[in-house]
Amino acid sequence: MNGSELFQVLCQFWLTKISKAKAHKNLVFQDDADEAFRFFNGPHDFMYEAGQTGSPEDLPLPSFRMTSNRVAEVVQLFGPALYHTNPSCQVTPREPVILPPAIYGNPMAFQQATAAADARRSLDQAKSTILESYLRWVPVETQMRTHARKAVEEALIKGRGLLWVELYQPPGTSFKTVGAYYDSVDNFQIDPDADSMENAKWVARHCIKPVWEVEREYGLAPGTLHGNITSAEAQSYAEVTTDGAHRAKTGETNDLIRYWKIYSRMGLGARLQGMGNAYRGAMDLFGDHVFLVVADGHPYPLNVPSTIYGTKGDPKFVEQLIRRISWPTPFWLNNAWPVAILDFHPVPGQPWPMSHIKPGLGELKFLNWSYSFLAGKIRNTTRDFIAVLKQAGEELKTSILEGKDLTLLEIDGQYKTIGEVVQFLQHPSMNGDIFRVIEAVERNFEKRVGLNELMYGSSENQLRSAAEADIKSNNLSVRPDDMAECVEAFMKQVFVMLGGASRYHLRGADVAPLVGSDVALFWDKYLATMNYASASRELEYRIEAGSVRKPNRARDTQNITDAMQVLYPQFVQYGAGTGDFGPANAMITEYCRVRDIPNPQRFFMRPPVQPALPGPGGPPPPSQSAA
Repeated sequence: MNGSELFQVLCQFWLTKISKAKAHKNLVFQDDADEAFRFFNGPHDFMYEAGQTGSPEDLPLPSFRMTSNRVAEVVQLFGPALYHTNPSCQVTPREPVILPPAIYGNPMAFQQATAAADARRSLDQAKSTILESYLRWVPVETQMRTHARKAVEEALIKGRGLLWVELYQPPGTSFKTVGAYYDSVDNFQIDPDADSMENAKWVARHCIKPVWEVEREYGLAPGTLHGNITSAEAQSYAEVTTDGAHRAKTGETNDLIRYWKIYSRMGLGARLQGMGNAYRGAMDLFGDHVFLVVADGHPYPLNVPSTIYGTKGDPKFVEQLIRRISWPTPFWLNNAWPVAILDFHPVPGQPWPMSHIKPGLGELKFLNWSYSFLAGKIRNTTRDFIAVLKQAGEELKTSILEGKDLTLLEIDGQYKTIGEVVQFLQHPSMNGDIFRVIEAVERNFEKRVGLNELMYGSSENQLRSAAEADIKSNNLSVRPDDMAECVEAFMKQVFVMLGGASRYHLRGADVAPLVGSDVALFWDKYLATMNYASASRELEYRIEAGSVRKPNRARDTQNITDAMQVLYPQFVQYGAGTGDFGPANAMITEYCRVRDIPNPQRFFMRPPVQPALPGPGGPPPPSQSAA
């Protein structure tokens, strides 16, 4: 078997494994995620279609079909509280460890160790400042707020949000940058044998792009690939042209290609079940961490086209192959995938989480069915029926149906009362128990997903004391605080990946248009490196409090206000005595940051100007007028 045949077999094996992973994902995650998303943004009557849970085969169809969109309330209330603006990243150097002097046994050795630690601290501080200046620009240029909001909202609805960290070149520019970009969890597959993301041996990302764009991305000649899916534009062309139906059947209108990006930690695929051991030795030469791009209908990986196949043992072929099948960024050195993952409710023993909506799906379905049947009941009970004796005159019937507000009705003398001729029929009154049942189910649903009255800024019962208000506030914030911590950890993971990828891929020419030529010079000297492991580990990344969740900003404001009242007067007194107003100015800077006051330097305190000292000849003589 030559190289071309081997890669053809590999493609088929990988596509088969992805199909199995998809079936497993549907069972443990995707079906519930899709159902939750339909409640958020699906047809109003999707619940009553055949094949749905509680479909017409199980329950009678209501005459009026509706959906109560409580999932939208969850997204609109939790989403802004969890992510409302671009996070602000701070990069800090790791503090060097200095052992006690007694450990060294020699004062000179301790002094040398201290001096080396100080030099390392200064260098790392410079690195932190340079990298932080760049990472503060990245969220604005790459529109991180838009992508991160989508990831947070999808995590609320479906259970998982994703941001892929990738190299990107803005259109019309010569420099590259890195960014974190949203893609739906629907396009993500995980090794079905894994019990956690950390133990997964491969992941795959589903992509659909125009054929010409994929050919350009992987350096293929135009016309090398053929589409395997039809775009909306091509479908419309097939509908309006005379030969469109024929062209659609023969695939001539297919201008999009569906493919999978595979990030493997188990090599090219020799260890896949059923692959056999015949080529394991040769394939193991390429290592465990391999990147492949496979597509239906193509006999070779798109990143390993047949044009590069060489003879056995050709060093150029091996070198080019290794370069093409390596991960674009070696995130595996940090035991990470090229994607940052946000899960609010992990499930022990499996890599897929649980949707925030799933615990309340049962109650939500009941509410929708109840509302629909109630609406149908109202439709029936609000109809008016009038019973009229058959022998009543046509003039009387016309007056009842079409008469004005004040109409005279003449009754034949043989009838004693109007009730003997005309009578309104009334439906029995609606049983009030159904409303009590609905209220109970609504309360259960709100408990499942956290939609209590305080989330809406109201309370059914008046709070009797400040202590009671604090208890309710603390209990209310338990779930949102935990979810906010998940978002902050998620964004920290994003910035760690951005920082490592920036140092790995970018050089001074790439960062110069953003941070200036001086910083770019030191970027090449201190930050640019091909060692991704050290690039992502030697510095610490954290998200500023208040940049991810609004309540944190309120807490920081209260803290700095209290500190200003206690500490600021002491700092001012200390500065007046020593001339060092650094602590006071630092507090002014922090206060302005929390309060969003620009240019805090305007308020800095400076040492008083000292009077000029007299010259060596003593004070100047008084003027004649002064004498």
